[in-house]
Amino acid sequence: MAKLINKFTTFMRGSIIFLLIIDVIVAVGLIGISIEGFNTSVLVFGFTALLAAFLGYKFININTSSKNKLVLILIIGLSLRVLWLLNVNSIPTSDFKIIFDSAGNFINGDRSMFYGTSYFGRFPHLTIITLYMAFIRYMFPVSNLLIVKLINLICSILVLILIYYITNKLYMNKEYALKGALIGAIFPPFISYVGVFCSENLAMPFYLLSICLFLNAVQIKNKLRLYILCGVTLALGNLFRMVAVIVLVSYVIYILMYLRNKLFEKFKEISLLIASYAIIICIISSTLQILRITEYPLWKGSEPNITSVLKGTNYNSLGAWNAEDAKIIDDNIGNYEGLENLSKKIIRERLANTSFFKLGIFYLEKFSLVWSAGDCSGVLWSQKDVNENTIMFPVKELKNINIPLSTIFQIIYVLVLMLVLAGLFNKSTLKLIREINLFYLILCGYGLTYLITEAQPRYSYIISWVFIILAINGLNYIKIFRNSFVFSNEFL
Repeated sequence: MAKLINKFTTFMRGSIIFLLIIDVIVAVGLIGISIEGFNTSVLVFGFTALLAAFLGYKFININTSSKNKLVLILIIGLSLRVLWLLNVNSIPTSDFKIIFDSAGNFINGDRSMFYGTSYFGRFPHLTIITLYMAFIRYMFPVSNLLIVKLINLICSILVLILIYYITNKLYMNKEYALKGALIGAIFPPFISYVGVFCSENLAMPFYLLSICLFLNAVQIKNKLRLYILCGVTLALGNLFRMVAVIVLVSYVIYILMYLRNKLFEKFKEISLLIASYAIIICIISSTLQILRITEYPLWKGSEPNITSVLKGTNYNSLGAWNAEDAKIIDDNIGNYEGLENLSKKIIRERLANTSFFKLGIFYLEKFSLVWSAGDCSGVLWSQKDVNENTIMFPVKELKNINIPLSTIFQIIYVLVLMLVLAGLFNKSTLKLIREINLFYLILCGYGLTYLITEAQPRYSYIISWVFIILAINGLNYIKIFRNSFVFSNEFL
Protein backbone atom coordinates (compact mmCIF):
# COMPACT_ATOMS: atom_id res chain seq x y z
CA MET A 1 0.00 0.00 0.00
CA ALA A 2 2.84 2.39 0.87
CA LYS A 3 4.41 1.86 -2.56
CA LEU A 4 1.08 2.58 -4.27
CA ILE A 5 0.67 5.81 -2.28
CA ASN A 6 4.22 6.89 -3.13
CA LYS A 7 3.64 6.20 -6.83
CA PHE A 8 0.36 8.13 -6.76
CA THR A 9 1.99 11.08 -4.99
CA THR A 10 4.90 11.11 -7.43
CA PHE A 11 2.52 10.99 -10.40
CA MET A 12 0.35 13.77 -8.94
CA ARG A 13 3.30 16.08 -8.31
CA GLY A 14 4.85 15.27 -11.69
CA SER A 15 1.58 16.13 -13.44
CA ILE A 16 1.39 19.44 -11.59
CA ILE A 17 5.00 20.26 -12.52
CA PHE A 18 4.30 19.60 -16.21
CA LEU A 19 1.10 21.65 -16.27
CA LEU A 20 2.60 24.50 -14.24
CA ILE A 21 5.53 24.77 -16.64
CA ILE A 22 3.04 25.12 -19.52
CA ASP A 23 1.03 27.62 -17.48
CA VAL A 24 4.09 29.72 -16.60
CA ILE A 25 5.17 29.82 -20.26
CA VAL A 26 1.72 31.02 -21.34
CA ALA A 27 1.48 33.48 -18.44
CA VAL A 28 4.89 34.94 -19.33
CA GLY A 29 3.73 35.23 -22.94
CA LEU A 30 0.72 37.18 -21.72
CA ILE A 31 3.08 39.62 -20.00
CA GLY A 32 4.57 40.37 -23.40
CA ILE A 33 1.13 40.76 -24.96
CA SER A 34 -0.07 42.99 -22.11
CA ILE A 35 2.68 45.55 -22.82
CA GLU A 36 0.56 46.56 -25.82
CA GLY A 37 -1.85 48.15 -23.34
CA PHE A 38 0.84 50.20 -21.56
CA ASN A 39 -0.59 53.31 -19.92
CA THR A 40 -0.45 55.22 -16.66
CA SER A 41 -2.06 52.34 -14.77
CA VAL A 42 1.05 50.18 -15.33
CA LEU A 43 3.25 52.74 -13.58
CA VAL A 44 0.75 53.39 -10.78
CA PHE A 45 0.07 49.68 -10.14
CA GLY A 46 3.79 48.90 -10.31
CA PHE A 47 4.74 51.59 -7.81
CA THR A 48 1.89 50.61 -5.48
CA ALA A 49 2.81 46.90 -5.60
CA LEU A 50 6.49 47.61 -4.90
CA LEU A 51 5.61 49.95 -2.04
CA ALA A 52 3.21 47.40 -0.53
CA ALA A 53 5.79 44.59 -0.81
CA PHE A 54 8.52 46.80 0.68
CA LEU A 55 6.36 47.89 3.62
CA GLY A 56 5.21 44.30 4.18
CA TYR A 57 8.81 43.07 4.24
CA LYS A 58 9.73 45.79 6.75
CA PHE A 59 6.72 44.99 8.93
CA ILE A 60 7.60 41.28 9.01
CA ASN A 61 11.11 42.10 10.22
CA ILE A 62 10.31 44.73 12.86
CA ASN A 63 10.67 43.87 16.54
CA THR A 64 7.07 43.29 17.62
CA SER A 65 4.62 40.43 18.09
CA SER A 66 3.34 38.33 15.18
CA LYS A 67 -0.16 39.57 15.96
CA ASN A 68 0.89 43.19 15.47
CA LYS A 69 2.75 42.30 12.29
CA LEU A 70 -0.35 40.58 10.93
CA VAL A 71 -2.47 43.65 11.69
CA LEU A 72 -0.01 45.83 9.75
CA ILE A 73 -0.12 43.45 6.77
CA LEU A 74 -3.92 43.43 6.92
CA ILE A 75 -3.84 47.23 6.78
CA ILE A 76 -1.77 46.97 3.59
CA GLY A 77 -4.30 44.53 2.13
CA LEU A 78 -7.22 46.72 3.19
CA SER A 79 -5.61 49.83 1.70
CA LEU A 80 -4.98 48.15 -1.67
CA ARG A 81 -8.57 46.91 -1.86
CA VAL A 82 -10.05 50.28 -0.94
CA LEU A 83 -7.85 51.94 -3.57
CA TRP A 84 -9.14 49.47 -6.17
CA LEU A 85 -12.75 50.19 -5.21
CA LEU A 86 -12.05 53.91 -5.56
CA ASN A 87 -10.31 53.33 -8.89
CA VAL A 88 -13.25 51.64 -10.61
CA ASN A 89 -16.91 51.84 -9.61
CA SER A 90 -17.94 48.35 -10.74
CA ILE A 91 -21.56 47.54 -11.54
CA PRO A 92 -23.44 44.24 -11.93
CA THR A 93 -22.98 42.91 -15.45
CA SER A 94 -23.67 39.75 -17.46
CA ASP A 95 -24.80 36.89 -15.15
CA PHE A 96 -24.28 39.13 -12.12
CA LYS A 97 -26.77 41.66 -13.55
CA ILE A 98 -29.32 38.88 -14.04
CA ILE A 99 -28.82 37.90 -10.40
CA PHE A 100 -29.10 41.50 -9.19
CA ASP A 101 -32.20 42.30 -11.28
CA SER A 102 -33.88 39.01 -10.33
CA ALA A 103 -33.26 39.82 -6.66
CA GLY A 104 -35.29 43.01 -7.14
CA ASN A 105 -38.09 41.05 -8.81
CA PHE A 106 -38.08 38.53 -5.96
CA ILE A 107 -38.57 41.33 -3.41
CA ASN A 108 -41.66 42.36 -5.37
CA GLY A 109 -43.11 38.85 -5.07
CA ASP A 110 -42.01 37.37 -8.39
CA ARG A 111 -40.62 33.83 -8.04
CA SER A 112 -40.91 32.81 -11.68
CA MET A 113 -37.14 33.08 -12.19
CA PHE A 114 -36.72 29.92 -10.05
CA TYR A 115 -39.22 27.86 -12.05
CA GLY A 116 -39.32 25.93 -15.31
CA THR A 117 -36.74 26.85 -17.90
CA SER A 118 -36.12 30.35 -16.58
CA TYR A 119 -32.52 31.25 -15.76
CA PHE A 120 -32.42 29.98 -12.17
CA GLY A 121 -34.71 27.10 -13.02
CA ARG A 122 -31.94 25.99 -15.35
CA PHE A 123 -29.16 26.90 -12.91
CA PRO A 124 -30.58 26.56 -9.37
CA HIS A 125 -27.06 26.59 -7.88
CA LEU A 126 -27.31 30.39 -8.22
CA THR A 127 -30.35 30.52 -5.93
CA ILE A 128 -28.55 31.38 -2.68
CA ILE A 129 -26.55 34.27 -4.13
CA THR A 130 -29.78 35.62 -5.65
CA LEU A 131 -31.56 35.43 -2.29
CA TYR A 132 -28.55 37.09 -0.66
CA MET A 133 -28.76 39.95 -3.16
CA ALA A 134 -32.50 40.18 -2.52
CA PHE A 135 -31.85 40.50 1.22
CA ILE A 136 -29.26 43.26 0.65
CA ARG A 137 -31.59 45.12 -1.73
CA TYR A 138 -34.47 44.84 0.75
CA MET A 139 -32.43 46.02 3.74
CA PHE A 140 -30.59 48.76 1.82
CA PRO A 141 -32.85 50.06 -0.98
CA VAL A 142 -30.51 52.93 -1.93
CA SER A 143 -26.90 51.98 -1.21
CA ASN A 144 -27.11 48.21 -1.84
CA LEU A 145 -24.21 48.09 -4.33
CA LEU A 146 -21.93 49.81 -1.84
CA ILE A 147 -23.01 47.40 0.92
CA VAL A 148 -22.20 44.38 -1.27
CA LYS A 149 -18.74 45.81 -1.97
CA LEU A 150 -18.14 46.45 1.74
CA ILE A 151 -19.13 42.86 2.55
CA ASN A 152 -16.78 41.66 -0.21
CA LEU A 153 -14.05 43.78 1.38
CA ILE A 154 -14.63 42.22 4.80
CA CYS A 155 -14.63 38.71 3.29
CA SER A 156 -11.36 39.47 1.48
CA ILE A 157 -9.67 40.48 4.74
CA LEU A 158 -11.03 37.35 6.44
CA VAL A 159 -9.43 35.33 3.64
CA LEU A 160 -6.03 36.87 4.49
CA ILE A 161 -6.47 35.97 8.18
CA LEU A 162 -7.42 32.40 7.28
CA ILE A 163 -4.45 32.09 4.91
CA TYR A 164 -2.21 33.22 7.77
CA TYR A 165 -3.71 30.59 10.07
CA ILE A 166 -3.56 27.77 7.49
CA THR A 167 0.04 28.58 6.52
CA ASN A 168 1.10 28.68 10.17
CA LYS A 169 -0.69 25.39 10.83
CA LEU A 170 0.92 23.77 7.80
CA TYR A 171 4.52 24.98 8.10
CA MET A 172 4.59 25.67 11.87
CA ASN A 173 6.37 28.94 11.15
CA LYS A 174 4.85 32.35 11.90
CA GLU A 175 7.26 34.14 9.58
CA TYR A 176 6.06 31.98 6.70
CA ALA A 177 2.47 32.61 7.77
CA LEU A 178 3.07 36.37 7.66
CA LYS A 179 4.64 36.05 4.22
CA GLY A 180 1.60 34.08 3.09
CA ALA A 181 -0.67 36.87 4.32
CA LEU A 182 1.52 39.45 2.56
CA ILE A 183 1.37 37.58 -0.75
CA GLY A 184 -2.40 37.37 -0.29
CA ALA A 185 -2.54 41.11 0.42
CA ILE A 186 -1.05 41.94 -3.01
CA PHE A 187 -2.42 38.91 -4.92
CA PRO A 188 -4.16 40.33 -8.04
CA PRO A 189 -7.37 38.21 -8.03
CA PHE A 190 -8.06 39.06 -4.38
CA ILE A 191 -7.81 42.77 -5.18
CA SER A 192 -9.54 42.91 -8.56
CA TYR A 193 -12.57 40.84 -7.48
CA VAL A 194 -13.39 42.87 -4.37
CA GLY A 195 -15.77 45.06 -6.39
CA VAL A 196 -17.26 42.24 -8.48
CA PHE A 197 -20.74 40.96 -7.62
CA CYS A 198 -19.87 37.27 -7.75
CA SER A 199 -20.63 34.52 -5.25
CA GLU A 200 -16.98 33.46 -4.90
CA ASN A 201 -16.31 36.40 -2.58
CA LEU A 202 -18.77 34.98 -0.05
CA ALA A 203 -17.88 31.33 -0.58
CA MET A 204 -14.11 31.62 -0.20
CA PRO A 205 -13.99 32.33 3.58
CA PHE A 206 -16.14 29.24 4.21
CA TYR A 207 -13.90 27.09 2.00
CA LEU A 208 -10.81 28.26 3.89
CA LEU A 209 -12.44 27.90 7.30
CA SER A 210 -13.28 24.32 6.36
CA ILE A 211 -9.61 23.76 5.43
CA CYS A 212 -8.57 25.15 8.83
CA LEU A 213 -10.91 22.77 10.64
CA PHE A 214 -9.73 19.82 8.56
CA LEU A 215 -6.06 20.51 9.31
CA ASN A 216 -6.90 20.69 13.01
CA ALA A 217 -8.88 17.47 12.77
CA VAL A 218 -6.07 15.45 11.18
CA GLN A 219 -3.49 16.72 13.68
CA ILE A 220 -5.23 16.25 17.06
CA LYS A 221 -7.16 13.65 19.02
CA ASN A 222 -10.88 13.83 19.89
CA LYS A 223 -11.44 15.29 16.45
CA LEU A 224 -14.81 13.92 15.36
CA ARG A 225 -16.57 17.19 16.22
CA LEU A 226 -14.08 19.03 14.02
CA TYR A 227 -14.89 16.78 11.06
CA ILE A 228 -18.57 17.62 11.48
CA LEU A 229 -17.83 21.36 11.61
CA CYS A 230 -15.52 20.95 8.62
CA GLY A 231 -18.32 19.41 6.56
CA VAL A 232 -20.84 22.03 7.70
CA THR A 233 -18.65 25.02 6.81
CA LEU A 234 -17.74 23.51 3.45
CA ALA A 235 -21.45 23.01 2.74
CA LEU A 236 -22.15 26.67 3.57
CA GLY A 237 -19.44 27.70 1.13
CA ASN A 238 -20.89 25.34 -1.45
CA LEU A 239 -24.28 27.05 -1.21
CA PHE A 240 -22.68 30.20 -2.62
CA ARG A 241 -20.33 28.54 -5.11
CA MET A 242 -21.27 24.95 -5.85
CA VAL A 243 -17.90 23.41 -6.62
CA ALA A 244 -16.94 22.51 -3.05
CA VAL A 245 -17.53 18.82 -3.69
CA ILE A 246 -14.01 18.78 -5.19
CA VAL A 247 -12.60 19.84 -1.82
CA LEU A 248 -14.74 17.18 -0.14
CA VAL A 249 -13.38 14.48 -2.46
CA SER A 250 -9.85 15.74 -1.71
CA TYR A 251 -10.56 15.34 2.01
CA VAL A 252 -11.69 11.76 1.46
CA ILE A 253 -8.67 10.85 -0.68
CA TYR A 254 -6.32 12.44 1.85
CA ILE A 255 -7.85 10.49 4.75
CA LEU A 256 -7.68 7.21 2.82
CA MET A 257 -4.14 7.65 1.52
CA TYR A 258 -2.20 9.82 3.94
CA LEU A 259 -3.67 9.31 7.41
CA ARG A 260 -2.22 6.42 9.40
CA ASN A 261 -5.41 5.69 11.31
CA LYS A 262 -7.07 2.30 11.38
CA LEU A 263 -9.55 1.57 8.61
CA PHE A 264 -12.56 1.83 10.94
CA GLU A 265 -11.40 5.25 12.16
CA LYS A 266 -11.03 6.43 8.57
CA PHE A 267 -14.52 5.19 7.75
CA LYS A 268 -15.93 7.07 10.73
CA GLU A 269 -14.16 10.31 9.80
CA ILE A 270 -15.22 10.12 6.16
CA SER A 271 -18.81 9.32 7.12
CA LEU A 272 -19.03 12.33 9.43
CA LEU A 273 -17.55 14.62 6.78
CA ILE A 274 -19.87 13.51 4.00
CA ALA A 275 -22.97 13.30 6.21
CA SER A 276 -22.55 16.78 7.73
CA TYR A 277 -21.89 18.24 4.29
CA ALA A 278 -24.83 16.52 2.60
CA ILE A 279 -27.33 17.16 5.40
CA ILE A 280 -26.82 20.94 5.27
CA ILE A 281 -27.21 21.03 1.48
CA CYS A 282 -30.30 18.80 1.53
CA ILE A 283 -32.00 20.66 4.40
CA ILE A 284 -31.61 24.07 2.78
CA SER A 285 -32.56 22.80 -0.67
CA SER A 286 -35.65 21.01 0.67
CA THR A 287 -36.68 24.03 2.74
CA LEU A 288 -36.58 26.27 -0.33
CA GLN A 289 -38.75 23.78 -2.23
CA ILE A 290 -41.20 23.40 0.66
CA LEU A 291 -41.55 27.19 0.86
CA ARG A 292 -42.14 27.13 -2.92
CA ILE A 293 -39.31 29.52 -3.54
CA THR A 294 -37.63 27.06 -5.90
CA GLU A 295 -38.96 24.26 -8.08
CA TYR A 296 -35.82 22.15 -8.32
CA PRO A 297 -33.10 20.93 -5.93
CA LEU A 298 -30.11 23.24 -5.75
CA TRP A 299 -27.90 20.69 -7.51
CA LYS A 300 -30.21 19.74 -10.41
CA GLY A 301 -32.16 22.19 -12.55
CA SER A 302 -34.17 21.96 -15.74
CA GLU A 303 -30.97 22.01 -17.81
CA PRO A 304 -28.86 18.83 -17.53
CA ASN A 305 -25.42 19.28 -15.98
CA ILE A 306 -23.92 17.48 -18.96
CA THR A 307 -24.39 20.66 -21.04
CA SER A 308 -21.40 22.16 -19.22
CA VAL A 309 -19.31 19.26 -20.53
CA LEU A 310 -20.81 19.82 -23.98
CA LYS A 311 -19.52 23.40 -24.02
CA GLY A 312 -16.26 22.19 -22.50
CA THR A 313 -15.56 19.96 -25.52
CA ASN A 314 -16.04 22.63 -28.17
CA TYR A 315 -12.69 22.91 -29.94
CA ASN A 316 -13.47 26.21 -31.67
CA SER A 317 -14.05 28.05 -28.38
CA LEU A 318 -11.32 26.25 -26.36
CA GLY A 319 -14.07 24.80 -24.18
CA ALA A 320 -15.53 28.19 -23.24
CA TRP A 321 -19.11 29.39 -23.71
CA ASN A 322 -20.02 29.49 -27.40
CA ALA A 323 -23.04 30.34 -29.54
CA GLU A 324 -23.00 26.95 -31.31
CA ASP A 325 -23.61 24.87 -28.19
CA ALA A 326 -25.83 27.54 -26.63
CA LYS A 327 -28.19 27.22 -29.62
CA ILE A 328 -28.31 23.44 -29.26
CA ILE A 329 -29.22 23.86 -25.60
CA ASP A 330 -31.83 26.57 -26.22
CA ASP A 331 -33.49 24.56 -28.99
CA ASN A 332 -33.91 21.53 -26.70
CA ILE A 333 -34.24 23.09 -23.24
CA GLY A 334 -37.81 21.87 -22.72
CA ASN A 335 -36.81 18.23 -23.21
CA TYR A 336 -34.52 17.21 -20.32
CA GLU A 337 -33.79 13.63 -21.38
CA GLY A 338 -33.59 14.55 -25.05
CA LEU A 339 -31.08 17.33 -24.37
CA GLU A 340 -29.08 15.08 -22.06
CA ASN A 341 -28.87 12.29 -24.64
CA LEU A 342 -28.10 14.71 -27.48
CA SER A 343 -25.30 16.32 -25.45
CA LYS A 344 -23.76 12.93 -24.70
CA LYS A 345 -23.95 11.97 -28.37
CA ILE A 346 -22.21 15.16 -29.53
CA ILE A 347 -19.54 14.81 -26.83
CA ARG A 348 -18.81 11.21 -27.89
CA GLU A 349 -18.59 12.24 -31.55
CA ARG A 350 -16.23 15.10 -30.79
CA LEU A 351 -13.90 12.91 -28.75
CA ALA A 352 -14.07 9.88 -31.05
CA ASN A 353 -13.44 11.83 -34.25
CA THR A 354 -10.42 13.72 -32.97
CA SER A 355 -6.83 12.50 -32.89
CA PHE A 356 -5.05 12.07 -29.56
CA PHE A 357 -2.56 14.73 -30.60
CA LYS A 358 -5.27 17.31 -31.31
CA LEU A 359 -7.04 16.38 -28.07
CA GLY A 360 -3.82 16.85 -26.13
CA ILE A 361 -3.21 20.28 -27.66
CA PHE A 362 -6.84 21.26 -27.05
CA TYR A 363 -6.75 20.36 -23.36
CA LEU A 364 -3.40 22.08 -22.82
CA GLU A 365 -4.84 25.23 -24.41
CA LYS A 366 -7.97 24.89 -22.31
CA PHE A 367 -5.91 24.47 -19.14
CA SER A 368 -3.96 27.62 -19.99
CA LEU A 369 -7.19 29.52 -20.67
CA VAL A 370 -8.39 28.86 -17.12
CA TRP A 371 -5.15 29.18 -15.17
CA SER A 372 -2.83 31.64 -16.96
CA ALA A 373 -4.64 34.96 -16.39
CA GLY A 374 -2.96 36.75 -13.50
CA ASP A 375 -6.17 38.33 -12.23
CA CYS A 376 -8.52 35.42 -13.06
CA SER A 377 -10.34 37.99 -15.25
CA GLY A 378 -11.05 40.15 -12.21
CA VAL A 379 -10.16 43.33 -14.11
CA LEU A 380 -12.49 42.32 -16.94
CA TRP A 381 -15.46 41.89 -14.60
CA SER A 382 -14.56 45.02 -12.63
CA GLN A 383 -14.42 47.27 -15.70
CA LYS A 384 -17.11 45.61 -17.84
CA ASP A 385 -19.87 48.06 -18.86
CA VAL A 386 -18.23 50.84 -16.82
CA ASN A 387 -17.52 54.08 -18.69
CA GLU A 388 -13.73 54.15 -19.09
CA ASN A 389 -13.73 57.91 -18.54
CA THR A 390 -14.94 57.32 -14.96
CA ILE A 391 -12.05 54.95 -14.16
CA MET A 392 -9.03 56.76 -12.73
CA PHE A 393 -6.45 54.21 -13.92
CA PRO A 394 -8.12 51.87 -16.43
CA VAL A 395 -6.49 48.69 -17.69
CA LYS A 396 -6.59 48.76 -21.48
CA GLU A 397 -8.39 46.04 -23.42
CA LEU A 398 -5.95 44.18 -25.66
CA LYS A 399 -6.90 43.76 -29.31
CA ASN A 400 -5.35 40.29 -29.66
CA ILE A 401 -7.36 38.69 -26.85
CA ASN A 402 -10.21 41.21 -26.37
CA ILE A 403 -9.78 41.47 -22.61
CA PRO A 404 -8.06 43.96 -20.30
CA LEU A 405 -4.86 42.53 -18.86
CA SER A 406 -2.61 44.30 -16.35
CA THR A 407 1.13 43.81 -16.89
CA ILE A 408 1.81 44.27 -13.17
CA PHE A 409 -0.88 41.82 -12.11
CA GLN A 410 0.48 39.30 -14.60
CA ILE A 411 4.05 39.68 -13.30
CA ILE A 412 2.94 39.13 -9.69
CA TYR A 413 0.97 36.05 -10.71
CA VAL A 414 3.93 34.57 -12.63
CA LEU A 415 6.18 35.05 -9.60
CA VAL A 416 3.66 33.20 -7.42
CA LEU A 417 3.40 30.35 -9.95
CA MET A 418 7.19 30.06 -10.08
CA LEU A 419 7.29 29.77 -6.28
CA VAL A 420 4.66 27.00 -6.44
CA LEU A 421 6.79 25.26 -9.06
CA ALA A 422 9.94 25.61 -6.94
CA GLY A 423 8.10 24.15 -3.95
CA LEU A 424 7.44 20.95 -5.88
CA PHE A 425 11.20 20.29 -5.85
CA ASN A 426 11.46 20.86 -2.09
CA LYS A 427 11.77 17.15 -1.24
CA SER A 428 12.62 17.62 2.43
CA THR A 429 9.47 19.61 3.17
CA LEU A 430 7.30 17.38 0.99
CA LYS A 431 8.37 14.38 3.07
CA LEU A 432 8.11 16.20 6.39
CA ILE A 433 4.73 17.90 5.88
CA ARG A 434 2.27 15.30 4.64
CA GLU A 435 -0.65 17.75 4.90
CA ILE A 436 0.73 19.67 1.92
CA ASN A 437 -0.53 16.83 -0.26
CA LEU A 438 -4.08 17.95 0.53
CA PHE A 439 -3.47 21.20 -1.36
CA TYR A 440 -1.95 19.37 -4.31
CA LEU A 441 -5.04 17.13 -4.35
CA ILE A 442 -7.32 20.17 -4.35
CA LEU A 443 -5.35 21.81 -7.16
CA CYS A 444 -5.44 18.61 -9.22
CA GLY A 445 -9.15 18.20 -8.54
CA TYR A 446 -10.08 21.63 -9.83
CA GLY A 447 -7.61 21.38 -12.69
CA LEU A 448 -9.21 18.13 -13.86
CA THR A 449 -12.76 19.42 -13.36
CA TYR A 450 -12.17 22.53 -15.46
CA LEU A 451 -10.61 20.38 -18.19
CA ILE A 452 -13.90 18.49 -18.42
CA THR A 453 -16.47 21.26 -17.99
CA GLU A 454 -16.97 24.70 -19.52
CA ALA A 455 -13.86 26.85 -19.11
CA GLN A 456 -13.54 30.44 -17.90
CA PRO A 457 -10.60 32.22 -16.22
CA ARG A 458 -13.05 33.35 -13.53
CA TYR A 459 -13.62 29.76 -12.45
CA SER A 460 -10.07 29.52 -11.08
CA TYR A 461 -10.70 32.44 -8.69
CA ILE A 462 -12.54 30.32 -6.10
CA ILE A 463 -9.46 28.17 -5.61
CA SER A 464 -6.69 30.70 -6.36
CA TRP A 465 -5.75 30.83 -2.65
CA VAL A 466 -4.14 27.40 -3.02
CA PHE A 467 -1.30 28.99 -5.00
CA ILE A 468 -0.43 31.28 -2.09
CA ILE A 469 -0.23 28.42 0.40
CA LEU A 470 1.88 26.31 -1.96
CA ALA A 471 4.09 29.30 -2.86
CA ILE A 472 5.36 29.35 0.74
CA ASN A 473 6.91 25.94 0.14
CA GLY A 474 8.78 27.55 -2.75
CA LEU A 475 10.06 30.29 -0.45
CA ASN A 476 11.21 27.59 1.95
CA TYR A 477 13.02 25.80 -0.89
CA ILE A 478 14.80 29.01 -1.91
CA LYS A 479 15.84 29.56 1.71
CA ILE A 480 17.22 26.01 1.99
CA PHE A 481 19.06 26.35 -1.33
CA ARG A 482 20.53 29.73 -0.34
CA ASN A 483 21.68 28.43 3.05
CA SER A 484 23.32 25.38 1.50
CA PHE A 485 25.05 27.60 -1.07
CA VAL A 486 26.39 29.91 1.65
CA PHE A 487 27.54 26.89 3.68
CA SER A 488 29.34 25.44 0.65
CA ASN A 489 31.16 28.72 0.00
CA GLU A 490 32.21 28.99 3.65
CA PHE A 491 33.44 25.40 3.61
CA LEU A 492 35.50 26.05 0.49
